[in-house]
Amino acid sequence: MIHRLDQETSGAIIFAKNPVVVPILVANIREKQIRRTYLAWVQGIGLPTNGTINLRIGRDPEDKRKRKIDGINSAPAVTHYQVIKEVRGYSLAQIQLDTGRTHQIRVHFKAIGHPLVGDPLYNSTDASPVLLLHSWQLQLPLPFTKALKTVTAPIPKHFRDFKTRLI
Repeated sequence: MIHRLDQETSGAIIFAKNPVVVPILVANIREKQIRRTYLAWVQGIGLPTNGTINLRIGRDPEDKRKRKIDGINSAPAVTHYQVIKEVRGYSLAQIQLDTGRTHQIRVHFKAIGHPLVGDPLYNSTDASPVLLLHSWQLQLPLPFTKALKTVTAPIPKHFRDFKTRLI
């Protein structure tokens, strides 16, 4: 496995079939050559159409499972987003990461007052029984050939069902 997804997150992830390519792909992530695009339903409307969240993330001293802004051993974290749709008090955002901190998207959106729908750790509302965060697209240069490859994960049923409920 080249990178990780939070346990509740659906979608695309990169695995290496050959151990020779692991360091190449890891370096590609570190050098920001792999573009990771997520979709998420967040609570609230009124976010700027495009934005960047640049807040340090570290461990939460009160809960080992959680992370928080400026927590213990905090590190830089940058999240870019674009609001795609606003419906009945919720926003659908397309999100790209410059960094890959644990729970980064979840912590960043909570910090700006728009927690992810269905997030059991960072959002106590019950608008959805499932976290509505989906690793939608990965764009990466293939090892050795450097040909650019885009992988798109189908939108899961629970994600589509939430949108249908709102309309």
